[in-house]
Amino acid sequence: CLSFSPDGMTFVSGGADTRLFVWQLYSTDETGQTVFNNYPSQMWPAHAKSIHGVAFSPKDPRKLITCSSDETIGVWDVQSYELKCRLRGHLGTINAVALCPMNDNLIASCGEDHTVRLWSLRDLTAESVEKSKRTDA
Repeated sequence: CLSFSPDGMTFVSGGADTRLFVWQLYSTDETGQTVFNNYPSQMWPAHAKSIHGVAFSPKDPRKLITCSSDETIGVWDVQSYELKCRLRGHLGTINAVALCPMNDNLIASCGEDHTVRLWSLRDLTAESVEKSKRTDA
């Protein structure tokens, strides 16, 4: 799965190896020429099982949402590679995730549990956010 950033200069991919890869489309070489990049600029382990969906926020190019077979949704800062919070509630693989274009604090997800869920990041407390980052939560 993959998603382009709102400015179209970066995309993120994820898959069965549980890692997220950040790809910067262009960079400048030692002569000052703009060149196309054919390798990721960064990667990190994001989930315990396969990643099935990634989505950039249409409003905030730093915000990235992921979903996985590990039954969680990850909310990431794509520039610092930091997990901001992890959402739990589906029973089974989460197949897709999307951010509302009008309100990027509203997330929709669907899973193999035959449910569609809406999540509001505004409803999360600081305590629940910190608890969500622990693997035993």
